[in-house]
Amino acid sequence: GAAVLEDGDDPSDWTIEHELWGPPDVPGHPDAWRGDGAAIPLDGTSLSAPSHGSAAHPILDLDVLPDADVPDDLQPPSGAAHTPVDATRHPAARKGSKLFLGTSETRPLLVSLPLSLVPEPLLDRSPLSTDGLSRVVVEVGELERAGGPVDGGVLRLDEVRAHCNAEGIRPTLHRTNEHVDWARYTSNPLTGCWHGCRHEFCYAAGIARRMSCQGFLPTLYPDRLDHFANTRVPDVSGLDREEAWRERSVFMVSMGDLFGSWVPAYYVEAVLDEVRRHPEWFCFFLTKNPKGLDRFTFPSSCSVGLTLTGDEPHGTGAYSPEQRADLYATYARQLGQVKGAAFTWLSVEPLRADVGDLAPFFGAGVQMVAVGAQSATTLTGRDGRPLYSPARQPEVAWVESIRRQVRAEGVRLFEKANLAVRPKEIPFPDGRPADAA
Repeated sequence: GAAVLEDGDDPSDWTIEHELWGPPDVPGHPDAWRGDGAAIPLDGTSLSAPSHGSAAHPILDLDVLPDADVPDDLQPPSGAAHTPVDATRHPAARKGSKLFLGTSETRPLLVSLPLSLVPEPLLDRSPLSTDGLSRVVVEVGELERAGGPVDGGVLRLDEVRAHCNAEGIRPTLHRTNEHVDWARYTSNPLTGCWHGCRHEFCYAAGIARRMSCQGFLPTLYPDRLDHFANTRVPDVSGLDREEAWRERSVFMVSMGDLFGSWVPAYYVEAVLDEVRRHPEWFCFFLTKNPKGLDRFTFPSSCSVGLTLTGDEPHGTGAYSPEQRADLYATYARQLGQVKGAAFTWLSVEPLRADVGDLAPFFGAGVQMVAVGAQSATTLTGRDGRPLYSPARQPEVAWVESIRRQVRAEGVRLFEKANLAVRPKEIPFPDGRPADAA
């Protein structure tokens, strides 16, 4: 994905006073995985005992695991998930001019606001310095209880956006790099997720841990709803049709999942409304949770995609081929219920195992398949140690299977720049070469 700076961040002036997560050498910590990408508890203990989450607020998004138990090694490790600060479950943290106040909520939904919109009582409780702040990240319910711009759990988005505009806070779309080569820009009015995927192949989790004081906890950024209004529309008069559309294309929520079960519907609608108001841009949405897509009517100037990796669920590879086929059939049915969008598509990235038969998706109307490899990912532990997972290419047979199916169906194929796997087949004669005379 695109490693982009948000809101003019300068990483050179970040100082971490409290890290969001516990130290990486705690047994079973999410960061405790080998350099080859295999997750392991460092003391060899089981990772099956959950220490947080509940039946009402599970730590994982169970919507993406229909009729299946959560594998043991996806459960939060006992006593290792977080280092408490002032009895909060997610401790306070500060990076540069941004402060996360921390929260005791098990599965919080956060919001990032300019300092001037945060009630003083919330700032007074901070265990960290509030000097020189520009933005504060706070749990939505706590913001409402302190008298902030929230009613009944719903942010007063118009008020927040008007306030930001009056203060000259006008964020713009971010130009992507080669890692998102099917779109030229990204917009992240929401970051973070609760899917529970293995961190070693989640570029977004790695970037968030390095760049955000709240890490990868789901966070709303209401001022970024004005990305389109604040960005000059590129002149495409000298470009051909396809390149013109690509120059006007935006990957929406590249650093999270807008359609995760933790995202309130009113916020999803607010994002869709902005896309609808700006048809001069073409937007790509991507989710791992297609279950609720039928709740929304999408603008015609967008596409809706689904991520597959072949080793479901959540990068564990715990499903048998039969279970995975059942899951994909469910996903295809849900993706086929999308209303209004220009087309639906699949993002098979990172391709970590054979995805098998994609016929259910083609039958549901999928018109494009993007394929990519696993990029190198680096997380940063509390002590600053880099936790590195190297890039990994899929097997040629997995890629060839997708190519054959896509070509047979007449569907568009988009191979990402990070996909180095190519067939190298030469029809040499049978047998081995004869020795030189």
